[in-house]
Amino acid sequence: MEHGGIRHRRLWLAVLTTCWVLVLGTIVWAASVLAEGGLKPQDTAGLIGLVVGAMSLVAAVAALRRRAGQEADPEAAAARLRHRVRVAEGRQWRQLLGGDRAFIDLRYDVPHSSSRSASPPPGFAGRMSRATDDFLVLSDRRLVITGAPGAGKAVLALALLLGLTERNGTDLPVPVRLSLSGWDPQVDFEEWLVERLVQDYDREPRVARDLVEQRRVLPILDGLDEMDETVEAGTGPDPADATRVETSRARAAVERIDEYQDGARGLPLVVTCRTAWYERLESVGSGIPDALRIEIRPVAADQARAYLAHRMPQAQDRWSGVLRILGEATGSGQFLARAMSTPWRLTLAVTAYGERGDPGELLRHDSPAALDEDLLRRYIPAATRLHPPRRGSCRPHQVHHWLRQLALHAQRQEASGASPGLAPHQLWPLAGRRRVRAVDAALTSLVILAGAAVLLLKTGAGPDMRHLPAATGIAVLVLVLLLRAGSSGVPAPQGGKLRRIRTPDGRRLLVHRLRGAAVVALAVLVFHGVASGGLVAVVLAVLTAGLVLSLVSELAAGTRERHERSASHPRQLLRDDINSGLSFSALFSLTFGTVVGYSGDYVVGVGAGVLGGLACGMVWWTGAGRRYFAFLLCAWTRRLLPWRLVRFLEWAYGAGLLRVSGSTYQFRHKELQTWLLRHPTAPSG
Repeated sequence: MEHGGIRHRRLWLAVLTTCWVLVLGTIVWAASVLAEGGLKPQDTAGLIGLVVGAMSLVAAVAALRRRAGQEADPEAAAARLRHRVRVAEGRQWRQLLGGDRAFIDLRYDVPHSSSRSASPPPGFAGRMSRATDDFLVLSDRRLVITGAPGAGKAVLALALLLGLTERNGTDLPVPVRLSLSGWDPQVDFEEWLVERLVQDYDREPRVARDLVEQRRVLPILDGLDEMDETVEAGTGPDPADATRVETSRARAAVERIDEYQDGARGLPLVVTCRTAWYERLESVGSGIPDALRIEIRPVAADQARAYLAHRMPQAQDRWSGVLRILGEATGSGQFLARAMSTPWRLTLAVTAYGERGDPGELLRHDSPAALDEDLLRRYIPAATRLHPPRRGSCRPHQVHHWLRQLALHAQRQEASGASPGLAPHQLWPLAGRRRVRAVDAALTSLVILAGAAVLLLKTGAGPDMRHLPAATGIAVLVLVLLLRAGSSGVPAPQGGKLRRIRTPDGRRLLVHRLRGAAVVALAVLVFHGVASGGLVAVVLAVLTAGLVLSLVSELAAGTRERHERSASHPRQLLRDDINSGLSFSALFSLTFGTVVGYSGDYVVGVGAGVLGGLACGMVWWTGAGRRYFAFLLCAWTRRLLPWRLVRFLEWAYGAGLLRVSGSTYQFRHKELQTWLLRHPTAPSG
């Protein structure tokens, strides 16, 4: 278990949670003993000492936690991060190359750019194998990598990153590749860097902050063009629509990135972006200042031949016809050279024909459309073979069917004017709007009614007019649940708001939920105390409220260490929403159950706490997660999508079938989505 890693932090969280539960139990027990009376003064003092001792234990454990999180040697922390980055990105490098280490030595030029752009130094190599040397000779070490869709921008950035991790020297910061698609420019850039080191590279929050503040991190920012969902694959916004560019997240991001500096100089960084989009940013004066912009050239025929020959040495006979034709300057050779001028199409061809099939079939095509049809027909089966899921299994025809359902949903969204992105919590109309809403309402009400029934059975309460108000309240609650759970609107995932404690939304959400829980707890306790003629309940109310506030303050302090964005990774949004709902539901259940059970009927207290937590959590605190579960149930029973949908989306992302744009998944290339729409079933053969 690595020091400061996620397992290490989870262990400490479990220890602290146990301590808090111990303190709460001690307070409740002590209050109940005091309420019975008949204690001698020394006994009363002992009870109070027990409570104080339990609180002191929590304070001591928290102090040990803070001391354990300190990192004395920043150089050692940077070295550990460098090793982790090198291992993780080495695997990603192999994945981008189609499960191999053979790569195309991409070449790049320095195009004419804005006046604030840097100039190339003498001896600039202009090829991927020398990209690290080219970067290190730049005076400010600020680089922008541009190119057409599929030109190899991510591959070049990754090659540069791995080259930098191989260079020794304490003066070199650790290169860290980050996806800009999930960053909200309203969040400070350095705060976001700290958060990504914690989330993506499992660094201790305090260590991550030290690395960023001491400028030991070199950000390699991938996908400036992917920050705005209006940028479609291969196109981008209308050049005449300058307003769209000026109000884009990408432009705001450039402004925040430019604030990342050390003294008077801008700090080193690398940014990747599609050419068309970056030129539009430059047209409104929003290029990366003092950065050298390079443009990736199309892959030449000789490069394509060399790549194929090196990638398939064991299949030279099968590829001999293609290699020979690529050397010709006329006819099919000229067409094939133009068609294979991007790394993506070359990798697609190698993936499709690497293990099976006759590559000579590529020579039969005389149009890009026919070539694409052949390659895409083979692409999903080949990707499934090359990237088998770590858990479970999926067959090519299943992947084809699931991806086609997603393509149909994206098409319907685009036709209605909505975003074509595939956000998991927004996919629920795919399984039928009325069906999902009905299942959502039915499941929510069923859970609440089942909880109420169990509570009644445990208490042994029979038909009695005295229970009429409670039964009426439960009926009204169920009616409200039916109306709210079955509504057509679904609230946005709220976990991000909880974690953005420093933003107005985060603070409002936290105060709102705290106020509701605290008012209910205090009101019931004070009422019970007055009714019983004693003040012990009031004391218990104050202690419980203080404990609740302390616990939430601890959670908020941990949250401030994470500095979350508003546009999160797609898989994180639902996880945050569910975690947020469960956290507040558990907190409310604990407080409310303690209040109700204080009278001595602990069974009723536990039941009431669970029932209240379920009602508040399912309806008010995790609406997006609840609707997503109902959607999964409908989609899975109708065999539209797999039960583990997010896991499948992540697998498709890793296999190169999808990409992440903003807080949604998208098809990596528009051609794949269009092809899926044309083919309802997987092609045979």
